[in-house]
Amino acid sequence: MADPITLTLSAVKVAAAIGTFLEKRETRKLLQGQLNAGSQQYRRDVLLVAGNLGKCILSLGIVDTNRLPAARDAVRSAFRTQDSMICDIFDEELEEPLQYAVTIGMFLCAACVPENIIYGFGQGILKWGTGQQPNPRRAVFDLFDGCIAQLQIATRDINLLARIPEGLSGTVSCHADKNRKKAIPWLQDVFAETKKRGPPQPKDGSFTIAEVKMLHAYNVEYGMCVNVWGSDKSALYCIVYPQDPGKLLYAYLVAGELQLKVGHMLVPISRAETVFLRWLEGCNGMTFKLLPDEALDDKHPKFKKKNRWVNEFPTTSDNVVVVRGEAEVAAWEPTKRRIAPLRMVEAEFDFNAQASNELSIKKGDVLEVLKEATDDGWLVVRNGSSEGDVPQAFVKGR
Repeated sequence: MADPITLTLSAVKVAAAIGTFLEKRETRKLLQGQLNAGSQQYRRDVLLVAGNLGKCILSLGIVDTNRLPAARDAVRSAFRTQDSMICDIFDEELEEPLQYAVTIGMFLCAACVPENIIYGFGQGILKWGTGQQPNPRRAVFDLFDGCIAQLQIATRDINLLARIPEGLSGTVSCHADKNRKKAIPWLQDVFAETKKRGPPQPKDGSFTIAEVKMLHAYNVEYGMCVNVWGSDKSALYCIVYPQDPGKLLYAYLVAGELQLKVGHMLVPISRAETVFLRWLEGCNGMTFKLLPDEALDDKHPKFKKKNRWVNEFPTTSDNVVVVRGEAEVAAWEPTKRRIAPLRMVEAEFDFNAQASNELSIKKGDVLEVLKEATDDGWLVVRNGSSEGDVPQAFVKGR
């Protein structure tokens, strides 16, 4: 029988457990000192990253919570085999919701082998590894790689995730990495044509594309998404570097790069990006749809598949067009379910969070309501990539 926690596990509970773990982590750093914390601190860091990844996956609605206890046992066994210190931290310092979140994150990483997800996702979460010095966490990452490799068999037996990214293996290097001299002129031509003719439009005229974006997912310090119209030479070089799968997931699930405005289009520039987008389409909270190249008009030859430097794909590449807020939202049912209407509220006063499950807001913030208030007078809202409780009295309808 499933543990009771699996019946009530939510991203909010995991976020609260992450907050508790962070407080303890910072206390240890103060008591022991950054240098003395050493490898134990690095192990906590990687567990923290895996937990944040698991929290994001949990929100997608693809986790079979009844299988979580067995999956957690498999993760604990892998930790114990590879490194007893990791296992001790997992058992003694992580609250149960965070243990389950780490389990989910580890199972996704195992499903994505041989591509490494944790390292790139961690660069987004903790901003590590962006300097030129060797990353001191490398040895700990090697231990986690061993744990993930051991979990590959368990992922096939337990089936914790209802869907996984299919075909991710060998997708890190994009075509431009092999032939950058051709890629940069192609992008420059695209920018020039877009300025001259405007963005491509769907042939059926069902909506209007107002802006085209490309996601470079190269260095989180320089932003993740590049506007086709506003790109300069340095942005061009960022786009054509190989995309890191972990950074892509951070951009999608944490940085909110898939929360496009109505009429915005995101053009994938690597096979890894297309694999993730096909995986995420139709999951909870995902309001985009994939539009095949053939659905675009023929007035923009540089956007046609045969001219794109992503034409190494074995199948037709896709463009991403947001549909939330348009008439077709009600009719589009990617998973045979209707997308819930979006309700937005505006913060009328500043509110400073007092507990780990609460969310600080500023007057004027526009918030998405995830759960309506009950008798306790609290709403669950999303502000960008952050979620939490706020008092209903502090917001007003829009």
